[in-house]
Amino acid sequence: MCSRTPVAEQFLARSLGALRHLSPVTRTDPAGRDGEPHPTAFSTEARLLDDRRQAVLVTDHHFDDLLAANRTYAEHFELQEFDGVAHAGVAMVTCMDSRIDPLRLIGLAPGDAKIFRNPGGRVTDAALEAIVLGVHLLGVDRVLVVPHTRCAVATNTAAELRDRVSASAGQDASWQVFHVVEDQEAALREDVRKVRTHPLIPDTVAIGGFIYDVDTGLLDRRV
Repeated sequence: MCSRTPVAEQFLARSLGALRHLSPVTRTDPAGRDGEPHPTAFSTEARLLDDRRQAVLVTDHHFDDLLAANRTYAEHFELQEFDGVAHAGVAMVTCMDSRIDPLRLIGLAPGDAKIFRNPGGRVTDAALEAIVLGVHLLGVDRVLVVPHTRCAVATNTAAELRDRVSASAGQDASWQVFHVVEDQEAALREDVRKVRTHPLIPDTVAIGGFIYDVDTGLLDRRV
């Protein structure tokens, strides 16, 4: 039996209430009666609300605490008019590691920087895409590449990671690709070089390579 969370019940009630007040879309009838409501043509809003109604028919409560926290966050939300640029002119490529708080570790706040994260904090093609967009459209003029100490992809081989994931998953994970880092310092130099030599990233953009120490909180520039 499908159950709904309290948050889902509230959202569903509001959505169904809104649906009752929506009018059909008017369109030209094939016979030429302009302006008449077509009996099966509903507005985009109605379709979206119906999609949302279906989406909230959830079967678990795994996200209730996070949704509740979000409601509290939204009560004091102050970024409604935010323009989306990096107000401090900063972009950072760093690891997905939960020990890294990328904004606070360099004294910034939401709205100040563009953050791109992946395992190992590598400058991938997707990261370069983000940097180019940041530089030309979002006010970025400083780029930090920030891997960190005790990183799983820098302290394990691909085979070791596959073995660990296989054991956790209870099935073979030998097909999964893991982009391990054999030499973190060399990889950092290469990643900084990629950014500096990209044809769409001008010399006016400052680029630095750093290693973040997860045990001390210190950032050490290496490139």
